[in-house]
Amino acid sequence: MIPSFFGYYNAHRGIMAAQSAINVINNNITSADLEGYSRQRIELGAEAAWQYLSNGGTMNPGQYGQSVRVLDVTRAHNNFIDLQYRSENNNKFYYDTLSSAMRQMESIMGEPNGRTISDTIRDFFASAQELSANPDNIAVRQQFIQLAENLLFVFQQQGQQLRDLRTELVGDASVPATITTSQLAVEVSEVNEILDQVASLNKQIALITSTGASPNSLLDQRDVLLDRLSEKMNVDIVRNTNNTNTDIMLNGNILVRGDTVVNRMSVTANPGPVPTAADRPTNINLTNGATVNTAITTGTIGGLLTMGGVAPGEATIRNVLLQLDDLFDEIATDLNALQATGRDLNGNIPVVPNNDIFGLVAGPDLALFRYSINSNIVNDPTLIAAASNVSGAFEGAGDGRNALLMAQLETSITNASLGNITYGDYIANTVSQLGVRSSATSGEYDTAKNIIFSINERKQAFSSVNIDEEMVNLVKFQRSLEASQRAFRSIDEAMQTIMGMVR
Repeated sequence: MIPSFFGYYNAHRGIMAAQSAINVINNNITSADLEGYSRQRIELGAEAAWQYLSNGGTMNPGQYGQSVRVLDVTRAHNNFIDLQYRSENNNKFYYDTLSSAMRQMESIMGEPNGRTISDTIRDFFASAQELSANPDNIAVRQQFIQLAENLLFVFQQQGQQLRDLRTELVGDASVPATITTSQLAVEVSEVNEILDQVASLNKQIALITSTGASPNSLLDQRDVLLDRLSEKMNVDIVRNTNNTNTDIMLNGNILVRGDTVVNRMSVTANPGPVPTAADRPTNINLTNGATVNTAITTGTIGGLLTMGGVAPGEATIRNVLLQLDDLFDEIATDLNALQATGRDLNGNIPVVPNNDIFGLVAGPDLALFRYSINSNIVNDPTLIAAASNVSGAFEGAGDGRNALLMAQLETSITNASLGNITYGDYIANTVSQLGVRSSATSGEYDTAKNIIFSINERKQAFSSVNIDEEMVNLVKFQRSLEASQRAFRSIDEAMQTIMGMVR
């Protein structure tokens, strides 16, 4: 015999299921614009069927359904799409960082105060040409010195701007305070915050999952954090079978395991002399002591490490700075060599290095920053060796043959250290190569951005909330709710009638 309240229970279950579905739909609609929100779905299933005994005690054939029950509330999410998104996000932010730094370098190498290095080189050697024609004119000699000072100033100005940019990005090992204020340190600090938050969410997710519930909102929050982490650097994400824990690893080093941050990251000064090869002025170390510079190859941090390093063939800040250093060192060395072989206005052979045009002091810094205009020359322009000493004798104040040799250095192609090209061609090549690499990097960024856009469209199609679709489902479950309520009222009215008959 069927129990008297059988219909009540069925109608009640229908009401509860419909109300639960409406609550999920309302949550989808109100949360549609939340960052990282994944559309939630209610999973409904049949309640266990009921089979009753006949009056004779035998089992009746067939079963009676007991309405519907809520199995779970799941989220529409695809981990494979996430993997693709984060991988390409690594590339996007890597090339964005490179492109941004290269644009700043192009600005520095462009036209400081309206004059390029090429212009300054031409101006200086034009003054040398003028000196060769008027070696006995003190004003011409003073102009030569003034333009030599300007040449050094422009080189050092651009070199310092490049060095300042590098310090801003990755710090300067010789100035510890710059390490903690660098962009690299800021990014690493943000990574540590993300690791802390992921570990905390892992703990909450595991706790809620152990009760049989689905912590969908927490899972969304964790995925948003992992997306942000992919902007910073490349890591390996390892999930357990039920997705309660997400471990984060870097080159075999565990950063997060479950609810524990095993290794934090820190930025420290790179010990040793002036960096060479792929060294950076700063290191990224883990709590376990591992240095992970070379393990981080993409993301914003990867881009900062690349631009702050001196990887061969790359248009890094230091590589461009080294090219400036090589060029000025060659110009200064060539000029000083001619200065040492000529005669000054009084017919004397200069005493070197006291009477070099450009003085060079010893030190660990790049030569560019150790050069200065010789104060003896500045104070006494007659010391410029404009005259020739080829004959072994002074041929008069009007002799400007050595100054002519200085002027001809501008078009010389015998500079082996520069690749046997002129000074002007060398700096033009440096700027051109920077421009080409900057353009290529910008193109690679655009490509990554377009791929991200495509992946994100797939991600949104799979996980985002479609308001029109939600409204259709809302109407459907409202109708289901109304039907269950009517059934409940009908049964209630029938029971009231029966009870009235009994009374």
